[in-house]
Amino acid sequence: MIEKPSISIKNYNKSYSNNNLFLDLNLDFKKGEFVCILGPNGCGKTTLLKSIGGLISHEGLIRMQSSNISYVSQDPNEMILPWLDINANLIFPLKKEQADLSLLSELLEITQLNDYKSNYPYQLSGGMAQILLVARSLMNKSDIILLDEPFKSLDFEMSRRIQKMILKLWQSYKPTMIMVSHSVEEAISLADKIIVLSQKPASIKKVIEINLSRSRNPNSSDFLKIKKAILNEFFN
Repeated sequence: MIEKPSISIKNYNKSYSNNNLFLDLNLDFKKGEFVCILGPNGCGKTTLLKSIGGLISHEGLIRMQSSNISYVSQDPNEMILPWLDINANLIFPLKKEQADLSLLSELLEITQLNDYKSNYPYQLSGGMAQILLVARSLMNKSDIILLDEPFKSLDFEMSRRIQKMILKLWQSYKPTMIMVSHSVEEAISLADKIIVLSQKPASIKKVIEINLSRSRNPNSSDFLKIKKAILNEFFN
């Protein structure tokens, strides 16, 4: 029996002011896979992600197996609830009795938010607010997690910490994860599959399967070979 895709996109079209971003895009995401979307600036990566999350209108069909979705925006102010403290923001929209307290404790420790859990979002830096959004998507154990450049405002050390936490929880309960990134190395480090989009109107230029073990060395010959293949897509 063929398993239905977790997300199926058929004849997807999106335009702004007669400027076509996508024309008849067709794309499927398997249940439990980790996919990264790369592409040139302005090709519509964030727009596609928001369409999948149901945040903006579009033409065509996007069908999902689950409505349990978390979206991590580039702008934390779009998603964080300013009237709730950090602890309550992490648990939202779960009820307190539904929360996995051991996971909550682990997330607070890993993200270094433990000392701020009684604070409010306005007391966080932009980077820490972004960490809060990523942690909340993991806390909710969503079936589908959409990540829009989640490490953009983080320093290298914290970015690596959160990446490891994402991978750990993804391996534990296997949500379908779709991440937009501008970093080729970041994409190869995390993804099962990388989708490279063309200039707008965007189409799928290349799909690259990442058949590497999870302990990925960015200096290994296999890693560098994949990196070179992806960069070639950008410059050809």
